[in-house]
Amino acid sequence: MGVQSLRELLYAAAERALVLKDEHSRKMFETVAEEFGEAKRRARVRRDKWRERQEVKEERETMADGINRCRVEGCGKDAGWRPTLVLAPEDEGAEPIKVETVMLDVCEFHARNLGPDAYTESPSVWGAIVRTWTDNGLPAPEAEDVIEVQYLPVAIPRPAHA
Repeated sequence: MGVQSLRELLYAAAERALVLKDEHSRKMFETVAEEFGEAKRRARVRRDKWRERQEVKEERETMADGINRCRVEGCGKDAGWRPTLVLAPEDEGAEPIKVETVMLDVCEFHARNLGPDAYTESPSVWGAIVRTWTDNGLPAPEAEDVIEVQYLPVAIPRPAHA
């Protein structure tokens, strides 16, 4: 039985015990009260476990595709750093062009040890970057234009309820 139906039975048993004032009514009231208390406890436990699962789920949704592991093959550590490729500016004296690679988050170890060549020398990675530029009507960047790679910490969303 659910908490709501047990609450209704509890009220009915309480009224009966108050009106009849006999031993049978009192015992029935105590039994229903115990069942009601147990049902409320079970419901609270279920609710708390659901909240815990939701918090874990929200913590894991740090990236657009739901994967929060290092993208370097075979690593598997938590990805907390997002590579941003810095390209030489088109005009002299202009700001360099920054390209954030959202789908390539890496762990702290790889953020300290991977340079721009890890992205420009990989045909699949560099090809995806070039394809994104050309699909959006921009001229394809050259791999030689990459000056450096900066690793920015990935913002992990926190649950609104605490």
